[in-house]
Amino acid sequence: MCPAVSLYLLIPLLLMLANCANIGVVGDDEANILKSYWNSNYNSTPLSFNEWISGHHARLYMVDAWWSQRNSSIHINIFTTMTLDRIHMLEALCQSYMGPVSAAVYISVDVETYPYDFTSSAGGRGTRRLKSARRRLGEGAPELAAPIADAREKLQDLFTRMEEQSTTIDMIAAALRSNNTPPCCCQLKMALMAERLADPHLAYLMPTNAMRNVAMLMVNTPLSIMLDVDLSFGRNFNELVQNSTWINGLLQGTHGAPQPVMYIPPAFEAKAHHSLNAAKIIVEISLQGGKQTVSSLWKLGILQAFQIDICLHCHGAFNHTRWMESDVPYTVKYTQGFEPWGILNRFLDPGYDERFRGWLYNKQTHVEALAQKHNFVLKVLPDVWAVHRPHKKIASRKLAKPVPDNVKETNTDVMEMLKVITLPDGTNASAYSSYRKYVDNLRYKARTALAARQPYEPQLNPQFLHCKKALPWWGGVR
Repeated sequence: MCPAVSLYLLIPLLLMLANCANIGVVGDDEANILKSYWNSNYNSTPLSFNEWISGHHARLYMVDAWWSQRNSSIHINIFTTMTLDRIHMLEALCQSYMGPVSAAVYISVDVETYPYDFTSSAGGRGTRRLKSARRRLGEGAPELAAPIADAREKLQDLFTRMEEQSTTIDMIAAALRSNNTPPCCCQLKMALMAERLADPHLAYLMPTNAMRNVAMLMVNTPLSIMLDVDLSFGRNFNELVQNSTWINGLLQGTHGAPQPVMYIPPAFEAKAHHSLNAAKIIVEISLQGGKQTVSSLWKLGILQAFQIDICLHCHGAFNHTRWMESDVPYTVKYTQGFEPWGILNRFLDPGYDERFRGWLYNKQTHVEALAQKHNFVLKVLPDVWAVHRPHKKIASRKLAKPVPDNVKETNTDVMEMLKVITLPDGTNASAYSSYRKYVDNLRYKARTALAARQPYEPQLNPQFLHCKKALPWWGGVR
C-alpha cells in the first residue's frame, strides 16, 4: 500500500527533478553532429548485388538521428541494429534497461520504384530536388518519400514515448511504489539509415555489420555491448550496472592490461516446440525471475541455451552446467565458431567487418578477430543472462534449410532471393546461392588468416572511419 503523500510536499520535489532533468541537455547537438559527419562522406550511387560481392561498401545515408536528452551515470551502452518491423523489440529492450541504448534502423529503397536521392526526401536542402522530381514524375511523386516519412514517424513516436515514460511524474510514482517495480526506460539513441539499391533482392540482406558500426558510433560510455534487438537482459542487470563494485571490476578487466577481457553472458530461449504465445510467457518469466528461475526452467527442458540445437559450437563453449552452479566469473577458451555477445571497452573494439551482410558469420568473425588477433580473454559472467524473444525468420535464414514450394510462393522475400541473376563472371545463379558462396568464401579466408595469425583487417567504410576520428566523444580513436 502506497503511503498518502500531500500534493504540497510533492510540488517542490517535482520542481527539483524538473530542473535536474534540464541540466546538460545536449542530445540534439550530438545527433546533429553525428548526422553531419556521417553524411559528409555519403555516396548516393545505388548499390547492386554484383558490386557488393565485388567488395564495395554499403552506401548508407543517415536520414535522421534521435538522442535522449536524459543524462545517465550507467557505464554500459547497449548497441543494436534492426529493420523497422522489429520496432516493438527495440521498445521491449528499452523498457527493460535503465541505461543507454543505441539503435541503427535500416530501410532500403529500390531505385526502380523510388528513383530519387535521399537528400530529396530529407527536407531542408533537398526540398528543391523533391519539387523537381514531382514535376518530372507527375502527381504520384509525393508518394516517393512515403517509406522514409513512415519510418521517421514511427521512430519519432517511439522516441517520444520512451522519453515521456521517464518524466518527473513517472519518477515520483516509481518512488512511491514498491522497490520491485522495474525501472523505465533506457536513454534511447537512434539513427535511421537508408540505402539505395539497384537490385531488389539485396534489400533482404541487411548490411548487418555496417549497421552495427553505425550503432557503435552512438556509444559514449566506457563499456559497450552489441546485443541483437531480439534479446533482453534479465531484470537483475539493472541492479548490477548500478553496483560500483561490479562495474569497477568490469572496467579493470576490460581496460587492456595484460590482456583485454570481454565479459560474456549466456543467452537462452524457449524450446522450439512451444507455441508462440507460450514462448513469449516463458521469455518474460526468464527475464523477470532470478538466476534460480532460469536454472529451473533449463533443467526442466522448458528453456534451452540459445540455438544450441542448431549450432552447438556457436554457444556450447559457455558450459551452461557450470554457469548454473557458478557465482564467480570464469574463463572459457575460444573455440572456432563461438559467437557470444559481450561487454568490452568500446575503445578496444576494432569494428565489424562490413563485407558481411545478412545473418551468416558476421558476429562469429568479429568474435574470432577479438580472440585470435586482439588477444581478448573471454570470461563468463555468472550473474547476467540474456533471453531471446521469438520472431519470424528472415529470408536468408529460411533458406538455410529446404523450403517447401507451397511456402515459397507465399513468401515474397524467399521468392526474391531465389531469383536467378547474372554474376560478374557471366554465370547465372540464384541470389541466395550466390550470397552463400560469397559469404562462405569470406568466412573461409578470414578464418584461415586468423587461425594462422596472418594479417586480417575488417572492411570499414569511410563514413565510419571519418566519424570515429571526428566525433568528440570518440576523441580521434581510429
